[in-house]
Amino acid sequence: MRFLQEDQNTDGGFGGLPNTPSNSDFSAWVALALAAADINPKIQRKPGGTDLYSYLLAHANELTFTTDFERVLIVVNAAGGDPHDFAGTDLVAKILEREIHEPAGGIAFPHEANSNRAGMNDTIFAVLALVPIHEPAIQTIVQEATIWIEHEQNANGSWPSLCPKTVAGCHPLGKEPLGNADMTAAAIEALNAAGHHSTPAQEEGLHFLHETQVGSEGGFSEQAGESEANTGSTCWVLQGIWAAGQNPETWKPGGIDPLTYLERLQQPSGEIPWRRAGAETEKNAVWMTSYCGPALMGVALPIPEAPSEPSVLEPYEPASGNGGENVQSGSGVDAGGGGEGAPLFSRPQRESKGHTPGGARVLANKASRKPTKHRRNPGPPRKRPTPTLQHEAAEPEPLHGEDGAGGQAGKTAHLSVPPSAAKDASDLQEVTGIPIASFHADALEPGAPGLRGAGAKPASPALAIAIAGLALVLVLSGSAVERNRPRVTP
Repeated sequence: MRFLQEDQNTDGGFGGLPNTPSNSDFSAWVALALAAADINPKIQRKPGGTDLYSYLLAHANELTFTTDFERVLIVVNAAGGDPHDFAGTDLVAKILEREIHEPAGGIAFPHEANSNRAGMNDTIFAVLALVPIHEPAIQTIVQEATIWIEHEQNANGSWPSLCPKTVAGCHPLGKEPLGNADMTAAAIEALNAAGHHSTPAQEEGLHFLHETQVGSEGGFSEQAGESEANTGSTCWVLQGIWAAGQNPETWKPGGIDPLTYLERLQQPSGEIPWRRAGAETEKNAVWMTSYCGPALMGVALPIPEAPSEPSVLEPYEPASGNGGENVQSGSGVDAGGGGEGAPLFSRPQRESKGHTPGGARVLANKASRKPTKHRRNPGPPRKRPTPTLQHEAAEPEPLHGEDGAGGQAGKTAHLSVPPSAAKDASDLQEVTGIPIASFHADALEPGAPGLRGAGAKPASPALAIAIAGLALVLVLSGSAVERNRPRVTP
């Protein structure tokens, strides 16, 4: 998140690579990544610059294809915007005016206006975009679209990106279209978003996804049988796994799970490139890193609405007795441990209903002060299945350098580059948004002022009495000296 926040241009947008001109497509994907981390695009901006949501509003006239309107509508839902008035455009109406009633049953959506050719990608993302619009007529269309999506699943459990199997002329006669991991995972997200949980279609889709996992790396390739994984496919599959209510840590045929695959790719800057090595390692680094946001936060599309205002941490009142188990009331992003040797803790994220602490953060154990490795332990399925980060003993060797250092949670809603990550004072940038505590062991210790001392053991009564007694002796001695001092009469 720090890498993405720092790369924002002053016009509010993002390019596909760091320090490149803004592009509305890439900017929308970054907006979704930030919203998954509870950073609303409406408040994400560089000092003196435009916020991300306003950038997207200013480029609303660039929306052309069905997926353009759907992608932006998913952002609007996550930001708490008006889906019927996006810079004067009714995004919902723009999507619905393109619906196609399929002869085999259900509703589909084409890629272009005035087209009667259903698109797989367009229909899946129509469901993800329309599910949060709680209007009866729209929800009926959502259910009709899921009927069509399930009908278009290939025999091997996959879904194709573009060409459905029932659309004539877009794939060889008598053959099913080639499915891939990215769209199969997106289809699983759409089915679950529409309330179709644990269906046979989902189980067949998950079976296909297992076949696309590259066991030696832990990540996923776009097609089954490929020898090298990539970040894009891995992040989409992770979102599908989260949507299905499964734990990705159990997906490790070669001993490495997909979350570890992404960790090993992460650079010191925080970015996560497309692949491990080669000429295309830097391919669309901002875009690929934005895909990783929801995947690492344990969030599937559609992303729940993010807070509309930056949260400020309230002063912390130390807990008495057990230490480290209680946190202050109120909202905000906080992270840190209790007193010396006290249990680790982290506040539950919104919508967790207190059952599962969440958020991408590692809480350093100050008693040991040894680097620790985090692992995720996802809670029960819910609207936002944010995983809990705990500790393991071993740290996997990253494939490229060291893990990046993250920001430090503080009292104000800002995120700054820690001195350990900056080359000199000129590198210290400040961006607005909600601070996210680092989940890297070598970063600055997270925690708001006063948090680290929470629950520390009080001084023993004997020590307090001894100190008080010593103070009394000093006072009495001083009085005696004063009485015996020779007085000079003026």
